Amino acid sequence: MTRAAIARLFFISVSAIGVGIELFFVAGILGSVSSRSANDSLLPTPLPYVMVVIASIATVLVAVGVLGQLVAWIAAEINTAKLDDKTWFLALVMLGLLSFGFAALVAYLIGGPDEGQDAHRPGAKLGRRLAGLAS
Repeated sequence: MTRAAIARLFFISVSAIGVGIELFFVAGILGSVSSRSANDSLLPTPLPYVMVVIASIATVLVAVGVLGQLVAWIAAEINTAKLDDKTWFLALVMLGLLSFGFAALVAYLIGGPDEGQDAHRPGAKLGRRLAGLAS
């Protein structure tokens, strides 16, 4: 998976998490609203059912977003594992295991190696050496 595809997946999943959190707030606001009659008794309303539906949608969005973050992190790990220099790979693994995977992905997307670079291709280092000898 290219770094551009990882970035797209990362931003879509962050957006899904953000929308899910906002929907949780909406469900909470709907849960706090009640209708009262003139004699101060509660009137039955459909708001609790709407609240449950909105909270369910929010739960699904947050779960899909978290899963997308995990897939993006694993894809970044796979890309950096192919490199000769294992610095990015080790940084992503350690930060991910220490629960800083979000920060590690942001750092990878800003300055990490791209799939288009030939540094991870088999024989790329030998090809550069031979090109240097030829000139």
